[in-house]
Amino acid sequence: MKKIITSILLLLSATFLLANDNLIKNPGFEEAITSEWEMTVNSSADPDFPPTWSIITHKENGTNAYQFSIPDNDANANLSISNIQLKDGAFTNLAEALTEETTYTISADLYGNEGHQVRYLLRWDNGAANAVSSSNIVISSTSQNYEAKLTMPAGATKFSIFIQVGGNVGDVVIDNVSLVQEQTKTDEELAQEALDNLVITYNNIDPQDGNGIMYSIEELPATGLNETMVSWTSSNQSVIDNTGKVNRSTQTETVKLTATVTKNTTSLTKEFTISVLPLTINGNYIVLNNDFTDGLIHWDVNYNTGNVAADDFTFSNVTHKENGTQAAQLNITNGGVSLPNLAIRSQIFPFNELSSEVKYFRMEMDAYASTDMSLRFQFQGKDIDNKNVNVVTQTFTIGEENEKLIDVIEVPAGIQAFRFLAQVGSNTGDIVIDNVIVTEVNKDESDVYVSKKNLELQLVGEDKEHDINNSFPLQSSDDTYGTSISWFVEDNDALVINNGTAEVQKVTVNTDLALIATITKGDISTTKTFNIRIKANQEAQLEEVVNSLKVQFADGDTEESVSQDIVLATSGKYSTTIEWVSEHTQITKEGVVTILDNSVVGDLIATVTLGDLSDTKTFTLTTVQSDAGKLNEALSALEVVFEEGDNAGAVSQNVTLVSEGLHETVVTWVSTHTNITNDGVVTLTTQKVSGDLTATVTLGDLSEDKVFTLTTSIDHQAQLDEAVNALEITYAEGEDAMSVKNDLTLAIEGLHSSTITWTSSNEEVVTVNGVVNQAITDQEVILTATVAIGDLSEEKIFTVKVLNNAQEKFDEAVASLEVIFNEGDNADAVSQNVTLVSEGLHETVVTWVSTHTNITNDGVVSLTTQKVSGDLTATVTLGDLSEDKVFTLTTSIDHQAQLDEAVNALEITYAEDEDAMTVKNDLTLANEGLHSSSITWISSNEEVVSANGMVNQASTDQEVTLTATVSIENQSEEKVFTIKVLNNAQELLDDATDALEVIFAEGESATTVKSDIELINVIGEVSIVWESSNTEVVTIDGKVMPSLEDVNVTLTATLSINDLSTTKVFDIVVLKDDAPTSIDDNLIVIKAYPNPTTDVLNITTSSKVKTIIIIDLMGRELIKLNQTAGTTSWKVDVSNLNRGQYILKAETQSIKFIKK
Repeated sequence: MKKIITSILLLLSATFLLANDNLIKNPGFEEAITSEWEMTVNSSADPDFPPTWSIITHKENGTNAYQFSIPDNDANANLSISNIQLKDGAFTNLAEALTEETTYTISADLYGNEGHQVRYLLRWDNGAANAVSSSNIVISSTSQNYEAKLTMPAGATKFSIFIQVGGNVGDVVIDNVSLVQEQTKTDEELAQEALDNLVITYNNIDPQDGNGIMYSIEELPATGLNETMVSWTSSNQSVIDNTGKVNRSTQTETVKLTATVTKNTTSLTKEFTISVLPLTINGNYIVLNNDFTDGLIHWDVNYNTGNVAADDFTFSNVTHKENGTQAAQLNITNGGVSLPNLAIRSQIFPFNELSSEVKYFRMEMDAYASTDMSLRFQFQGKDIDNKNVNVVTQTFTIGEENEKLIDVIEVPAGIQAFRFLAQVGSNTGDIVIDNVIVTEVNKDESDVYVSKKNLELQLVGEDKEHDINNSFPLQSSDDTYGTSISWFVEDNDALVINNGTAEVQKVTVNTDLALIATITKGDISTTKTFNIRIKANQEAQLEEVVNSLKVQFADGDTEESVSQDIVLATSGKYSTTIEWVSEHTQITKEGVVTILDNSVVGDLIATVTLGDLSDTKTFTLTTVQSDAGKLNEALSALEVVFEEGDNAGAVSQNVTLVSEGLHETVVTWVSTHTNITNDGVVTLTTQKVSGDLTATVTLGDLSEDKVFTLTTSIDHQAQLDEAVNALEITYAEGEDAMSVKNDLTLAIEGLHSSTITWTSSNEEVVTVNGVVNQAITDQEVILTATVAIGDLSEEKIFTVKVLNNAQEKFDEAVASLEVIFNEGDNADAVSQNVTLVSEGLHETVVTWVSTHTNITNDGVVSLTTQKVSGDLTATVTLGDLSEDKVFTLTTSIDHQAQLDEAVNALEITYAEDEDAMTVKNDLTLANEGLHSSSITWISSNEEVVSANGMVNQASTDQEVTLTATVSIENQSEEKVFTIKVLNNAQELLDDATDALEVIFAEGESATTVKSDIELINVIGEVSIVWESSNTEVVTIDGKVMPSLEDVNVTLTATLSINDLSTTKVFDIVVLKDDAPTSIDDNLIVIKAYPNPTTDVLNITTSSKVKTIIIIDLMGRELIKLNQTAGTTSWKVDVSNLNRGQYILKAETQSIKFIKK
């Protein structure tokens, strides 16, 4: 109903009418009803309760109105719409006969019962063929003006209107009847009216102003008011294409749809600005009010009316108790409904296209409640038939603490849209939700999430996560979802992960840990943290006490030097007890120490007890010895201290002579070695030298000597100096340090087996191996030799001059210089700019001079219509050396210039005495043009002028556009010719006149007419009207009625086409009506049906025939069917024939049939 009303409103605004243009008399029924109006009722109406009419007061405007009252019964209800009608009393004459088809607007104010149907009919003469009706109009109980446009043909001189209401029961009210001739408007005015009334029909879920749509547009009209054509262009085809299909992107897009309304050759445009919401916002498919910032818009509550009443809950906007933003609250006041009978739901969100495969969605939401409540998510998909496809998640229990609820679902393929639902219930009270997010994840993400959700620790025995005593296995994979699982825990003393097992360690105190599982599939991974507690262990406590147990010594004493009594503990941490046993002869179990002349080693053993557990720890202690014993030990331990690499048999560096020995003994030294002083200072000579050092060790009053024999090493520095002085470079014959051209010989071994390494200040000129590379200028190079003996080394520097090779480099640079062409070009075919280098090989300078008319000194190329050759001269310079090099280049042809000339030169060759506006004969359309260009042609009307120039005249002048495409190489250009092909109406008229004949019955002629004759009414496009000089004998339809005497009759045919006409006269003699004397047994009776026909013509004959022939009225054979054995029944397909009259022949008999 909505679309019908809209279309009628459009018609209302499409035509501007004036009240005084109304052709209807008494249109508002204000005057008494006389002959200008009458009601007609078909006899099929109920005779006992027939429809009646009356003049009433219009219920809205208070004026008179015409009312049909139709009693409600089967007879009246089954009437057709034309069986009850209001008509004007008689035909009304127009001011003058219509000279062309003319459109009128017929309208009336109508109301009645909802769904009543009314139709308008406009008649210009008697007979059904002389009337036109509107489509059925559905009216309502509200008065509204309904109009229709109806057209009368040229030649009409009068009119009569009908308002038909048959088939309705009840009351139908009519007022303000109007018939107005449409004013002639320009194409631009008609197009503007259509443009003003043009609207876009959006999906009913989308805003109807186009601001924030998600669905494809329901309708972009292709036709408009006033028989206009409408085309559409989108400013962003990727978002909204020209058909209105919407493809949402990742952000809100603004698209302009431009409608072009065309009436004949006039076009106007109108822009519609549309904003398209994104498919997702940061991946979230809930793109409208997901956080309830805009209140509850786009959200509502859905409930099962069988279990929940409307007053059992309240849906409202609240402030979130934690984040302070807007949220949605559902207050359940009665029943504490069970799932899924009550749900908060979003509006429907469409996808861009029907999903072709299974998809996975992550659904999440913040939620809390005033008391414990149940909640689960529901994904309500819509399939291609808009049927629901429901998927639900696990059930969550929520309470007073705000929680982020998350679950992942699997959705089958074939989904075009969805909505989100949060099913709630199981208690009364308030539940608050916020921040609803639905994002698409891939299967790996889904599997990882579900695997994480299902993952639990596999604890042993009665262990719980907060009371773990035993090691337990760690799950390494979830085969159901194809995930792998790895585990991690921060370094700690309580738990170690080892080969898939969480190994519980013995700890002395309860230890809280985070055990982290990483769940992975493909490139997707996530973690799940288990907060666990490892319980304290008595064995670990005992071990800690044992490990920390110490003997307490007097100041200055240690385990290796006990000189006083020690303290032994008898109790420890964790309520442990300690008992001691002594196996040391000089220390008791109570810690009493006795000192002897010699040191004594022995053990003290402690036994530590905790509950039923115990362990021992042994301490090995040494009691101190006497001074004589210490002196002997100090003497034995004393040694000369050598530097690294030295020893008594090879002293090359100063030695260290200690002044204090073991047990704080005092040491003094006396040297009898010539190369070593009493302080250990060593002097080397070129020979080895041996001698003694004597140490005196003293402790209190005791002392004793110890002698050391040492040998000093050779002085290698002297050897190094000799090797450096002897080193020289070996030059090529005839060369020295200042005239080097050839490679040098650089020694790598010298005097005293010294090794030699070299460095060069310029490796590009002289390498460390002595290889020489000359440059274009003389080069001075410093060569440094490092001479080494053992760890000693010394440098020696040599300066050499390497002479230049400039001429050789210059010649090489000149030989290598080339012009650089773009891809596809060469010296003989230059079509693009060339590159002329300014620097050549070996840093040569290059300058260019061009004598080529089409190439500049900078290499810029200009093309002409001919190839052009010329020279470019390069001058190469290196220092004082200079030389020219000439390059001869040929530029290519400019094919675009040739194409322009060819296009300008192209013309159509017309027949003699014809031009573009007077074409009758075939045209000559060249297929090759100037510069050997190829030419192809396209005709805007192939039926009039073909692409090869053949001309077919029509009955009216025809304007044709011929488009020539001229091509040279890969370039082409179009040239358009507009020509007028003159009509051949006169020729058609002459041909038809020549062809026209009267068709007589078999065996009869113009002078022996007895039977009906056939008078042809049309030949091709030529119409024929017949006149008879004696219609009582021969009618204009060819009916022959013989009289008692022979009668001469003149038949005059008037042939017409367009504005041309002519006549042709036939004189015939109708013979008198004689009684038959015999019967022609050979006459075949032919019947054809249906006649007229549109497709298949059925033919029967009174006897078998072998041939059926169909010819046109000009005698041309169109269809011929043969049957060897003969038959009396034929079916002929005539659907491909044009509309008109044709002649059917069977053997020698013929009849006429008409093709619709």
